Amino acid sequence: MTDTTVRVDPLPTLAREWSALGFDNDRKQLRFNEIVETAKTFYNDPAEGVKEMIEACDKNSPLYVKGRPMWQVLREEYGWMLDHDD
Repeated sequence: MTDTTVRVDPLPTLAREWSALGFDNDRKQLRFNEIVETAKTFYNDPAEGVKEMIEACDKNSPLYVKGRPMWQVLREEYGWMLDHDD
């Protein structure tokens, strides 16, 4: 008998739940797919990365930068470190 269990990535759900906790979110920065993919790429603990990037979308957070979501900064400024041939 084969295992037909479908594995669901919990990070998109975590991102949506975390963003609903009462933050004053900048909706233009709150891009769940980008946040999840960036957290998987740049964080040892992707769940903590998702939380940090959601917090960075909060207009009252010290991590917030208008017009520059954290996920975009990580990709643009540090993505080059991932582009290497071993």
